[in-house]
Amino acid sequence: MSIFKFFCSRFIGSFDSKITNDVRGYLAYSYIDANFTSSFDACKPFVYPQTTCVATLLSNIEKIASGAEIPGTYKNTLYGELAYKYDPFGFSGAIEGKAFSKTNVAFNETYGKAPGYAVAAIRGGFTQKVSNWNEIGRAHV
Repeated sequence: MSIFKFFCSRFIGSFDSKITNDVRGYLAYSYIDANFTSSFDACKPFVYPQTTCVATLLSNIEKIASGAEIPGTYKNTLYGELAYKYDPFGFSGAIEGKAFSKTNVAFNETYGKAPGYAVAAIRGGFTQKVSNWNEIGRAHV
């Protein structure tokens, strides 16, 4: 069994702005560079019908070099939101989006990368005050 160490350098920044009394904007970006700082042995990705790694078979093991990227970590992530509220009716709504960069699918880069992707959403809802309770109804798409 190998023990591995990793190093992560990152930058996180955000911007929040009140555009008008009823409209707000928010933008956030993060950068992460996550790498292994020592080499180690790992199982190669499985090929059907294999379901487990047999560490005693050298053909199932590969050396992961120091400096290799940690799989599943996104170097770049971006989030943005534009929100609106109208207090007299208790209405609030927003459009938002998130984007992620490509990432390794395994310890070894030669096995490929998962492509980057983005998602978007629209949300809206009403808040009503009833006695000492706030009732919130929301819809997300």
